[in-house]
Amino acid sequence: MNSKTYQELEERKMYFDDPKLSSKTIAEAENENRETNEEPEVNLEDQLENIRKKLKSDKADTKKKISTINQPDNDDEDDDFDFNDRRAERKRKYDEIKKEIVNVKREYQQNKLKKVTETVVEEKDEKVHSEMFEEYKSEYDKYKSKTKALPRKGAGREEFTLNLLAKFKNKLQSVKESNLEETETEENAEDVDSTSWMSHELRFNNDVPTLAKDANTKDDDWFEIYDPRSALNKRRR
Repeated sequence: MNSKTYQELEERKMYFDDPKLSSKTIAEAENENRETNEEPEVNLEDQLENIRKKLKSDKADTKKKISTINQPDNDDEDDDFDFNDRRAERKRKYDEIKKEIVNVKREYQQNKLKKVTETVVEEKDEKVHSEMFEEYKSEYDKYKSKTKALPRKGAGREEFTLNLLAKFKNKLQSVKESNLEETETEENAEDVDSTSWMSHELRFNNDVPTLAKDANTKDDDWFEIYDPRSALNKRRR
């Protein structure tokens, strides 16, 4: 019963105690009092029903809270499982990246070494080619200058050729004479520009057949060779 209802009862009680009020007013007041007394019963049932609903709702809330309280454990387990999976996945990716980095470094070193080797080989080849080209160019320039020094065709050209032939003969003779005085040198020690080849004699094959001696025909040039210690030769003597 709330304060408002209590105040209404007090006011109606004052009406009952007032002798000046008519009977009709008293009857109406009794009816109103009866109605007022019945209202709290209805309100009480409503309150009981509300209490029952509240208890049911409290039970439902309690179950929900219990399930909510128990749910984090499963969530924690799921979170732990997910965390382990994520950690394993991160480790796998890390290993793959690490392996890929190692392979990239290895390929880089191999390519770098290959490039260095190719560069060295190319430099050597270029050096060899450059040396050969320089040698060829020097020889070419040398003979080109000599070609320019040759006189044109005519009497001067013939005289120039005869002078060259005379120089060659004199040089050949001097080489032969010096070769008789000096010892022979090893072939490996000979220089490309050496003139020792001029001292070699040119010999052709002799087509005359060599006659073999026949053992049945003996002449004055025949010399018998035997072993005097042999018993057979001793009996022959």
